[in-house]
Amino acid sequence: MSISRKALCLAYGLIALLALVGTWGNNVAYLSLGFVGANASFWQETLANPASRSITVDLFFLGLAMFVWMVLEARRLGMR
Repeated sequence: MSISRKALCLAYGLIALLALVGTWGNNVAYLSLGFVGANASFWQETLANPASRSITVDLFFLGLAMFVWMVLEARRLGMR
């Protein structure tokens, strides 16, 4: 594996770790509600104000674009 590929893997790992730490502290507040209650409360609160709606819509469309890209790349590479 080349040095640039190792650096990229390290960067992705660091980003994933920071994302885990950054979101886990906020998600702990929902654990006491149980699985169904936590999901219901979380999604209601993502629509609480214009700022939260904006980021929710933005993340949804980012996820959609990434999904389309992954499917097209998988087909291009001949993956099932």
